[in-house]
Amino acid sequence: MSLQAAILASLLFDNACCGYELSKEHINSCVSTVWQVPQQQIYRELKRMEASGWIVSRRVCQENRLDKKVYEITDTGTEQLQQWISTPIDTPAIRNPLLVKVFSGHIVSCETVLSELERHQQLHHAHLEELERCCLEHFPTPSQLPERARYIYLVLLHRIGEEQHWIEWCQKAKRFLGKPASKASDKSSEKPSGKQSTPVKKR
Repeated sequence: MSLQAAILASLLFDNACCGYELSKEHINSCVSTVWQVPQQQIYRELKRMEASGWIVSRRVCQENRLDKKVYEITDTGTEQLQQWISTPIDTPAIRNPLLVKVFSGHIVSCETVLSELERHQQLHHAHLEELERCCLEHFPTPSQLPERARYIYLVLLHRIGEEQHWIEWCQKAKRFLGKPASKASDKSSEKPSGKQSTPVKKR
């Protein structure tokens, strides 16, 4: 339901969107801002939601281009979204491939991990710049926002904080790995030699 809720929220904000508009990355797309998924998965969910009566679609003619299919949220869809918002949710499961790479980083060269950390730091920096630009463009005076925009602004603040956290963590991780490792043996990884000491007999 989480992806469906993200789509409903996006349609509630943008009024009418096609599948491509729902999946592309811009500030008005709740799906791309808080729930990044493959475009084909969004199309599958749109089909299911229309069959359930949560959304409706219509064809829009375009000059010199193929017609596009746009979707709008229905009263039933709004009720479903309201019910979902009112239902408590658990914290999201952690699924981050970068952390898996770092967790197992001892089996490759340190330079390999450092290179990946640097790449991700640059990616998060680019995302942060885009989010901050959107924040200044769409929410220049947060204290004067109307009620609807206040909630969207909070989501944007959270995303900005996430990107800042990842940049700081990548920087700390690079500094930490750049220092010489301790020469002390890791007792947790020592393997038994297979030889057992002979107990000393008491006289």
